[in-house]
Amino acid sequence: MEEVSESENAVFCKTRLIGPEKADAGSEPSYPCIVLKIRETEKPIEFLGFIIK
Repeated sequence: MEEVSESENAVFCKTRLIGPEKADAGSEPSYPCIVLKIRETEKPIEFLGFIIK
């Protein structure tokens, strides 16, 4: 998780996923996930992410 911020309208979660090197990658796909625990809110949660290979 890079950053979590909040505005009057939404909660923003900025993420960065660094993938394995080709030599380290297996033949099976992986399914990474992020678990984020925050206080209950009526605001929408927006995930802004990017992948580095």
